[in-house]
Amino acid sequence: MPEQTKVKDLATEASDRDADQPPSVAPSVSALRSPVPHSPLLTTEDVCALFRRTPRSIRRWVQVGHLRPIRVGAAIFFDPRQIEALIAETLRR
Repeated sequence: MPEQTKVKDLATEASDRDADQPPSVAPSVSALRSPVPHSPLLTTEDVCALFRRTPRSIRRWVQVGHLRPIRVGAAIFFDPRQIEALIAETLRR
């Protein structure tokens, strides 16, 4: 019997917690917990500004393998950790 009470209490807590939000509002993406912390992805324009280079230069860096893009549909993004690693590697030389 105590286990059934626990289950009922947990269900009541969950319904009480959900009652605070309107039923039509879905949880936002930021509310979902990710096991891996992440940074916002950078656009080509962001990378151009960081390195003070043109989009053409960034495309060449992708072609030769200095950068690996993340494609979402037709959009191209870059992982900021990869950009930081490229900068650190360049500074070590």
